[in-house]
Amino acid sequence: MILLLLTLTCCVCGTFETSYEAEENEDVTLEWTFTPADRSLDALNIDCAKVTNQKHWVLFRLADGVQVPESQDAQFAGRVHFDKDVLGEGRLRLNVTSLRVEDSGDYLCEYGEVPDVRRLTVRARRSETEPERRSTESWGWKDFISNLGMISGLVALLIALCLNIYACWRPI
Repeated sequence: MILLLLTLTCCVCGTFETSYEAEENEDVTLEWTFTPADRSLDALNIDCAKVTNQKHWVLFRLADGVQVPESQDAQFAGRVHFDKDVLGEGRLRLNVTSLRVEDSGDYLCEYGEVPDVRRLTVRARRSETEPERRSTESWGWKDFISNLGMISGLVALLIALCLNIYACWRPI
């Protein structure tokens, strides 16, 4: 019931965001859709940046239909390519290559409408000899329910034990 309420709230409030996951050194294609304007693509202006509370790093800039690579922040220089063929369809497709863990974060694109956010998570690549570790951060609902069931069983056993002890020691 709570999950359903959360889902409905997210849909109504528009807080769903598109998320991408990849490992470092891989490539990822981030995509945004927008309503193509009646004007030509030569007048299209798009700004995309990685955003945090402290800073905006320019990922991609299109000014009057032309990519402005010199506006990219150094961490993205030479690693971001866009698919010009799909712009007319109202899609912005950015391919980010050679991902780094520090590329993880929120990416915001503005193109004259409401800004749109994509979340990218880049995991460190495990070495082949490193065993897979499971942290509490990666626990899912199944783990939570399983642990909750075990705890409930232990509590029930403890209550039964206490009642049994009380029944044995109760004065007659």
